[in-house]
Parts: sequence; structure tokens; C-alpha cells
Amino acid sequence: MSERIPTYLLNVRASLDWRRWIAPVLSLGLGGVLIAGCGGLSGGSTSLPPETPRSGPHGGPMVPLPGGSGFGEVVIEYERNRAVVAAYFLNENDQPLDTLPTQVEARLETPSGELTVPLSPAPTTDKVRNINNSGKARFASKPGDYDLDRLIGTLSGTYNGQTFREAFYRSQ
Repeated sequence: MSERIPTYLLNVRASLDWRRWIAPVLSLGLGGVLIAGCGGLSGGSTSLPPETPRSGPHGGPMVPLPGGSGFGEVVIEYERNRAVVAAYFLNENDQPLDTLPTQVEARLETPSGELTVPLSPAPTTDKVRNINNSGKARFASKPGDYDLDRLIGTLSGTYNGQTFREAFYRSQ
């Protein structure tokens, strides 16, 4: 004698059939991923500027100075759990400039916002940093939290009476 299955159990069994619910669930999930992945839920633009094309002898991006007279190379230097922002001011041959800029600062974009970092003359004779005798054209910040995934911002100052502000970008 066969037992008869109650009707309410048949309906539960039918609703558990994966073929009925899998397509709508996948459609909603895929739609959510596409919207979020295309910046649909993002508040702002995440586009980055093109990388600065020229690198200096210390591996940092180089920005031009007024009048084509030289370049400023921006780097993050690490020493004993400390980091400083440094800039080297060099000529076309990666030699130190005879005349150095004044009022130098770097503005860095960090995850917590823009950070203005004053740079002061900080010559060095360190063998690693003094490439081509460039240590005498080095400016540096005070130690700080500059451990960044990418180096993006502007280098500014005054050189030969002309103000400059040049953007740089380099992924680390």
C-alpha cells in the first residue's frame, strides 16, 4: 500500500527545486557586481594621471623646472623605520644644479587626503643617495608617515625668480 504525500509537502519540495530559483539569484548577483565594478556605487573618479615619463637616478619621477634649466626628482627615502620625502634638483646630465630652488614643497595625495610637505636643503654624502654627486642638491622633509603605494602629487617652489608647480605620478 503506497502512502500518500500531503499536498503541503509537495509544494515545499517544488519550491526547493534549484532550477526555479537559481536564474533570478544569479541575475541579481551578477547585476550587483557589474554596477559596483563600473563605479556605479562610487562617489568619485578613481582615474589616475599618466605616469611621469622620466625617472631620475634615484628612481623617482622627474618634473621640469622653469626655462628648461633642469629637473626636480621626487622620492620617498627609508632609513631605520623612518621615511622622508626628498627632492633632488638636477640638470640634463643628472648632475646637481649650480643654483638651487627656494620655498620647495611637495603636495602628496594620500589615502586620508592631500598632505603638504615642506622640503628644506638637506645635502648628503651617503653613498646610496649621492649618485653623481647629487647629494648636494637634495631637499628633504622631516620624518613622517610617507609609506605610500603610489607617489602622486605636485612639486613646487621658486627657481631663478620663477614660481613652478609640476605634477608627478609614479606607482611604487
